[in-house]
Amino acid sequence: MVRVILLTLALSTVFTNMKAQEDRKEQIEQLRVAFISEELSLSAEEAQVFWPVFNIFRDQRMEFEKDIRKSIRQLEEKAPLSEQDVLRLNKKVSENRRSIIRLEEQLIIDLMPILGPERTLKLMSIESEFKKRILKNRLERD
Repeated sequence: MVRVILLTLALSTVFTNMKAQEDRKEQIEQLRVAFISEELSLSAEEAQVFWPVFNIFRDQRMEFEKDIRKSIRQLEEKAPLSEQDVLRLNKKVSENRRSIIRLEEQLIIDLMPILGPERTLKLMSIESEFKKRILKNRLERD
């Protein structure tokens, strides 16, 4: 009986922590949308066209970045890799970085008619600024 209670308590703690992490991610996402929308002065019509394009780009970029981190983790693991494996991982990281650049180029092409050249260029610095603010906020909180 005690085991069941302890297991139930442990599982509820895990699920509560997972829910808190999901809530935090959702809150950060809402802040990101508000920040970018405000900084770009998006009208309602522009936002309806901008966000689907930008979100597809962001999701694809995140997949490439995730794959890069996975490759780097493999290099950092204790298990020795052959020179061939290291070269393969280096090539994979390079290919993923080139893919990110191609995605960014396509994003610029796709957003230019929506935002115009000035706001399209501004988007890159806005995204960077948002990341800096989130990091600063976390550091101040911890």
